[in-house]
Amino acid sequence: MKKIKVMLVIPSLHIGGSERKIVDLAKHLNKDLFDVIVCCVTEGGELKQELANSGIKVYICNKKSKLDLFVIKRIANISKKEQVDILHTFVSTSKVWGRFAGILAKTKVIISTEESLYQPSKPLLLLEKLLAKKTDIIIANSYETMRSVQKYTKLPEEKYQVIYNGIDLAKYLNVSIDFAEKRKSLNINPNDLVITNIARFDVRKGHKFLVEAFYQFLQYIENANIDLSCKLLLVGDGQEINNIKKLVTELGMTDKVIFTGFRQDVNELLRISDIFALPSLEEGFGNVLVEAMISQVFTIATNTGGIKEIIKHEENGLLVDKGSSEAIFNAFVYSINHPDKVLQMRKQAFEDAQKFNLETIIKEYEDLYRSIYNRKVKK
Repeated sequence: MKKIKVMLVIPSLHIGGSERKIVDLAKHLNKDLFDVIVCCVTEGGELKQELANSGIKVYICNKKSKLDLFVIKRIANISKKEQVDILHTFVSTSKVWGRFAGILAKTKVIISTEESLYQPSKPLLLLEKLLAKKTDIIIANSYETMRSVQKYTKLPEEKYQVIYNGIDLAKYLNVSIDFAEKRKSLNINPNDLVITNIARFDVRKGHKFLVEAFYQFLQYIENANIDLSCKLLLVGDGQEINNIKKLVTELGMTDKVIFTGFRQDVNELLRISDIFALPSLEEGFGNVLVEAMISQVFTIATNTGGIKEIIKHEENGLLVDKGSSEAIFNAFVYSINHPDKVLQMRKQAFEDAQKFNLETIIKEYEDLYRSIYNRKVKK
């Protein structure tokens, strides 16, 4: 039986959520049914070698500038040369260049993945509306994302399919660390209450509200004479980090807030955490929430975007209003005053996280690819 040739198109393979998704998809699709290649529109990146080690071919198109239209021809040439059956685009402008290339190359099936709740800027919006009509199926990473995209594409619901992000649960289940030593390496005491956030430092991630809430929480503990030492662990990097560090200094919490920078050992950091807080102002899905849930860390997150499809309030975590440090603070207080309920929610979160197992999600992609390819071939 002929294998279906799939080309995944993305800007680069630098470390990130979408890039991780592509690597996982490329590596785990059934090799008896699919032949997968990856096309990077701009450049390679740290994850390129992981694909190479798995025998997956990676093309780099070296887009020179924002308006390097010749990249469309380069992608189209790859599609023709490789006799691609399905061209699947991801992330920002690579969705534009990739789909134009698919049309130019007369690729049988064109798929695009949407992960953002934000409407594109005007020039891109016009292109998105045009290309959406030429796209066979649009995959959204949550129902909230799907509804957001529908508002500006104006296409019928049958044009979309929701496939949640898949998580390699084994990575978070099979963690063996020396708890005390790991904490010590981060200047955290064994008995400290550790509140963790893992996210890119961007205004939309809401770090400001988390830091303010943590300050209120420390004041509450002190005023109530509660014998509890706390640390806030902020994992990640990004353009907003200096502003957040300045805020921490202004609030006099430099000894209580730990900035780790980018880390590869997220699974281990979650294991030494007591609470995971995600204060995002917008979030298409929130992979890290599932990672915290499977690590059995109590989760607090804002009631926005796809988060609402992961966290069920007071069932497997707490949902709070976005943009409100007071709401996050109240959730922290709840967590120390209701330990039995927190334990119950942690257990439920662990169970609920199973449905995001990477194997299950990969099967959904395989079924979609085969279904839409067979439908197009029969026409």
